[in-house]
Amino acid sequence: VFTPLGFAMAVAVVAVGAVQWLAARAPVHGKPTGYASPHVALLFAFIIFLTFSMIPQIVTGYLEYRYYTGLIWGSLFGVTMWQIARGRTLGQRQILASIHTALVGVFVLGFVAVQLVSAANLGRFESQSWVQFDDPKDVAQLSSCIGTDRQARILVLGDDKFAAKAGAVGSLRTMMEPRNMAEGQLDGEGKAAFLDHWKVKYLLVRDPERWQDVSQLPGFSRDDACSLSLLKRNP
Repeated sequence: VFTPLGFAMAVAVVAVGAVQWLAARAPVHGKPTGYASPHVALLFAFIIFLTFSMIPQIVTGYLEYRYYTGLIWGSLFGVTMWQIARGRTLGQRQILASIHTALVGVFVLGFVAVQLVSAANLGRFESQSWVQFDDPKDVAQLSSCIGTDRQARILVLGDDKFAAKAGAVGSLRTMMEPRNMAEGQLDGEGKAAFLDHWKVKYLLVRDPERWQDVSQLPGFSRDDACSLSLLKRNP
């Protein structure tokens, strides 16, 4: 639901639901029974299983929306299959499935077109942009700062995208900080325990506002030889 494809699925569900609601108001002879598909029942059983699997997150209060992805998508597909199965004939079910496919397809094509136009306007198709992607300067600087210490864990504060990029492009052992640390839910003792457990050797501060959090992490000192805001664990 939080992505263009999820939004398209939700719109398709609402649209088909509206069509079926209008069709149900038309006078017909006999009671519409639809098609009893065992696959729909199996999918809804899986959705119930996913719901129960989320109980630990709900009880602990760790309500991170990413962990609800399976439940949300399972629900969308479940409702979609149920709507299609409600068709009284094979032709009706094919029409309902076509409505879903057409609406989602239009949204996907529109999203791809918008992304292509945006990328072209931002110059992402230029060769210089690809060179920067293959060999980004900030990743090269970090790699130069740690030198031969390639196995050291580096916790990146305030920039999850850079942590992922440095790990993928530079083969560095960068780490994203946990959500409860980023949102200030951990005290100094909890942060120190996390750093010790994962044997973090370097801290890279990408967001200047995070310097106040560094003061709660004793045992690290600024690496003056590095042009980045890099701190190294004291020996």
